[in-house]
Amino acid sequence: MNTSACLLLFQAANFRVGQELDLLEHRIETLENALERHMSSEKIHEDGDAIQAIQEIDLVRQTVKSLADFLMTISDPTKTLEPETIEAAIERVPLRDVAARLNGGKAQAKAIIGTELF
Repeated sequence: MNTSACLLLFQAANFRVGQELDLLEHRIETLENALERHMSSEKIHEDGDAIQAIQEIDLVRQTVKSLADFLMTISDPTKTLEPETIEAAIERVPLRDVAARLNGGKAQAKAIIGTELF
């Protein structure tokens, strides 16, 4: 198999993974919404730990969405995969830590209780 064929297979596989991550993001969002409804009906919304849990779920959802968008962008068969394509995809990632890791750097280590609010 030549390099072009391998690249096309790689792009197609990445695109499918991106689609699966997109579906996962929707499932996480559904879970997050259900938990928020439950918490508000049970008067749990004043509990700091419960609020922290919802924020963590939201961060997971945003991360999954960012990864899905990144993979789908770099796997677009209408674009040539070049460093500029990857750089543009990274610039579109809204979470700074995820963008830093995708760019090959290290994000700041944060404790679980230090969730970044958006």
